Amino acid sequence: RVIVWTSTFDDTSSDIAVKPVFLPLVHQLVRYLGHYEAATSWFTVGQVLDLSARTKGRAARIVVSPSGERMTQTAAGEGAEGLLELTEQGVYEIRAATASTGRPDAIAVNLDPAESDLDPLDPGELVAAVSGHAASAQGQPAAPQQLTREDAERRQGIWWYLLLTGLLMLAMETVISNRLSRKEKFL
Repeated sequence: RVIVWTSTFDDTSSDIAVKPVFLPLVHQLVRYLGHYEAATSWFTVGQVLDLSARTKGRAARIVVSPSGERMTQTAAGEGAEGLLELTEQGVYEIRAATASTGRPDAIAVNLDPAESDLDPLDPGELVAAVSGHAASAQGQPAAPQQLTREDAERRQGIWWYLLLTGLLMLAMETVISNRLSRKEKFL
């Protein structure tokens, strides 16, 4: 990769070196020219990991799953031998089979974020998923009834009493705290 910069990096011919954009520009240029790719910080369950890129050389590898199961990956040069399917959530440990000491590579595996979607599920879609066929028109809920103004007011009548009780309790708490603070001053 080549980038042609037709100016200097000092401030003799331009003032780019004193502009706030200069440092991010230099960082991006170095990343581009160095073919830098950020390492994946975690994987999701179900992904496949290429172990040949993780361990140097073609040595056999020992993989310890989050549940403690030990697997040995052989060092065959082709095929799916160097691939590991991540089936559990947790931390996988990977080390070369010949290395008895040293720190193993740790691979964090999380659940797919789509599994934690908390949006409400359409009831018809749920029935279709459980029963295997679409929901009938009879299973659909009835349309909501329109309330008259009097019915709405009647349903809200209790809130006035609750609001009045809350204000009364606030006033009582203020009076009691004032009396207690006066007694402490005289002691």
